[in-house]
Amino acid sequence: MTRTGALVLAAGALCACAPREAPEAEAASLALDCAAGYEALQSQIVGRPGLRPAPIERNEPYRIYSEADGSASYILTEPGAPAHPAVLKQTAVRRAGVLAMENEGCAYGDAGAYADLKAYWDSVAQAR
Repeated sequence: MTRTGALVLAAGALCACAPREAPEAEAASLALDCAAGYEALQSQIVGRPGLRPAPIERNEPYRIYSEADGSASYILTEPGAPAHPAVLKQTAVRRAGVLAMENEGCAYGDAGAYADLKAYWDSVAQAR
């Protein structure tokens, strides 16, 4: 992944995910059930009605999908991603009146690579 590509991708994912106002119904986003497995979660995410896929970045081994209301985005690793297979969910939340992004996910591959992936997206959320 190129550094520029990662930043563009990160900015796009966060912009697509961050609502103008706090989401009213966080329950509208998909609850990640890690026990279901990567393929099942991938199918549930891709099959959600109204989900918007981010443009495909040719050199990035991730696909990003955002809820239409901006309440959440989902990052799905693809073959070639160091943390593959993994799913990360970014949720927009308000804490003390401040909009913030929280990341949670499911790791099915290398635990260290997943920790790096999550740390990267956590740092992007903090920089926002």
